[in-house]
Amino acid sequence: MTRPEPSDSTTEVNDVIESEAPPLRPDALSPDSTAQEIAELKDQLLRALAEQQNMQRRHSQELATARDYAARDFAFSLLSVKDTLEMVLRDQQSSIEQIKTGVEMTLRNLIAAFERHRIHEIASDRARFDPNLHQAMTQIESDEPPGTVLSTFQKGYMMGERCLRPAMVAVAKARTVAATGPDAAEVKTVQARAVEPDQSASN
Repeated sequence: MTRPEPSDSTTEVNDVIESEAPPLRPDALSPDSTAQEIAELKDQLLRALAEQQNMQRRHSQELATARDYAARDFAFSLLSVKDTLEMVLRDQQSSIEQIKTGVEMTLRNLIAAFERHRIHEIASDRARFDPNLHQAMTQIESDEPPGTVLSTFQKGYMMGERCLRPAMVAVAKARTVAATGPDAAEVKTVQARAVEPDQSASN
């Protein structure tokens, strides 16, 4: 059986491959070239490690700068609060109503500073107790569903999505069911006997 002659297209592809293939170097696998390639790879690795360390250093510096700027911005927003308080304390001739007005102005400045920095109060009254936001100080029997916040002793605050300080609250619990029926009567009889004086001791 005779082998088929290659077609013209196959011949052209082989010619293109042979023309584009780089010529083999006699020293391609020599020890000198291998050592040089290892040295180049080592240099590239050291450069990559140095660049990574520089990026980490820049990232740390940017974070520190951001924290410093945030603290500086918040401190600057509180300066007006301090100025107002000092002005109220220096005034020796103001009436109680004027002092109250100054305190209210100070509170408004403080609330404005909180709003600029995304600080807001935690909703507590009649809210469902959340251990992430509330700190239960006591439990009170109530007709409200158990776990409902009944009152707030100290307000809690959030900064963005983080809790700055949990709210100190009183939480509702189910009422204790009083004993009724024959059992209750028996309990009362036992209690009455315990209160009665011991006749045998007197005799």
